[in-house]
Amino acid sequence: MLVVDDLLAGDAVAAAAGVLGAALDGPAPLAGSFRSAVLRCWRSDDGSTVIVKAYPSTPAGRQTCAQEAAGLAFSSPTGASPALLAADTAFPLLVMEDLGSLPSLADLLLDPAASGVRQVLADWALTCAPTTT
Repeated sequence: MLVVDDLLAGDAVAAAAGVLGAALDGPAPLAGSFRSAVLRCWRSDDGSTVIVKAYPSTPAGRQTCAQEAAGLAFSSPTGASPALLAADTAFPLLVMEDLGSLPSLADLLLDPAASGVRQVLADWALTCAPTTT
């Protein structure tokens, strides 16, 4: 798992505030992986929350950040993903709309008791798929 120590978290929050153009408080670490660290931060001006997703400062980390930024920019207008609020591919990190504390898609797909999740995923994929006439 990508270690989110105080130094990394502080640097990520400062970089996120810079690209967002708003002071941020926090962070509260959320789920992450060895590929990214996910933090919830509070905007100082209005108290709303944003999600900061930081990647390792490696070529692979910067590439993954750019790919996810492109995916969010494409899918967020459809309502299928959080809105991309800002990105810093040099740090690298993304600042996204906070959708709350619902389970992730991965959590739902791996839960054998979750009914209908696969259908919801299929419906989402069809919504994002190009239509042919």
